[in-house]
Amino acid sequence: MAETGTQKALAVNYKGGPFELVRHAIWTPGPGEILVKIQGVGLNQSDWKFQTGVFDASGFIKDYPVFTGTDGAGTVVGVGEGVTRFSKGDRVLFQGWLTAERTTFQEYAVVEAALTAKIPQTVTALETASIPACVSTAAMIFWGSNLEGTGLKPFWEEDAEGYYSGKNKSILIIGASSITGLFGLQLAKYLGLGPIIVTSSLKHTEYLKSMGAAHVIDRSADITPVVEKLKRELNIGIDFIFDAVHVPITQTEVDLLSPNGVLMTIWVIDPTLVFDDGRRGVPMTVALGRDKELKKQMYARIESLLEKGKLMAARVEKIDGGLGGIAEGLGKMERSEVSGVKLVVDPTETADF
Repeated sequence: MAETGTQKALAVNYKGGPFELVRHAIWTPGPGEILVKIQGVGLNQSDWKFQTGVFDASGFIKDYPVFTGTDGAGTVVGVGEGVTRFSKGDRVLFQGWLTAERTTFQEYAVVEAALTAKIPQTVTALETASIPACVSTAAMIFWGSNLEGTGLKPFWEEDAEGYYSGKNKSILIIGASSITGLFGLQLAKYLGLGPIIVTSSLKHTEYLKSMGAAHVIDRSADITPVVEKLKRELNIGIDFIFDAVHVPITQTEVDLLSPNGVLMTIWVIDPTLVFDDGRRGVPMTVALGRDKELKKQMYARIESLLEKGKLMAARVEKIDGGLGGIAEGLGKMERSEVSGVKLVVDPTETADF
């Protein structure tokens, strides 16, 4: 992967250090890769955690400086050997990675073509930057690396749309107004799961119903009596619980499940929890080799779903200043000042230095 010129980028130069604007290389894409001029970047909770050193023991961080940023969208400006699906000028979304050439907190990134999707003209790069990391996380909660973990039909298969329609397979989504929860909601709707019951701040009720939720429960309430009442009134069980918000699952949530129900969570599962009557708890699993193969199939399907309007970008809030505004946005996220939107920036607005 050859270097060609320099670009503006954001780096953390030492553990716990601030984000700093730097200049580093623009790489020429190699075989199977494309070079993208980034015009939309989405901010994630993980980004400020990388900056503060929370993930230093995770194995993701090998050395400093650290380059982060995993949600990106923009325009293809270079095509590597063997790439036939993309051409210069195509608008795409992609999930970046924590290396200098692949991060999204910069002006240009090298991307694996197989992990990229074209975006329709009806949405902007800023809007589509809300999609990659969170839809991937939602998919890993639903299916993980072991597709048999939940038993659900993978959304990227040809016959997945409406697969569960009419089968009364209900789902409770905890934290549906989080961006991961929002994409979990959309995938549940696409599969035909329902009724879909969600928890959220009630100010997002109409929006979540427009995205497929049948019932919205106040996230600050004791959800057990509300869910039990809905189960009686609708004559349903709870076949699946999808936890999107890193909240440790308690026995209370487990007991909401019907016999043989499945609880899927982004969090670890406390080994003292009792899963009886065939109930199962499936934590999100990540195995990079297997996940990469699944994501290739996912991205091929995401392109089609975006084109057909079956998958929608999240609502976004733009932070001004390009890369220079990222620290401000991440600070808002760390202080829990963001709700129901994805913070995004446009790297092309970054000031010279």
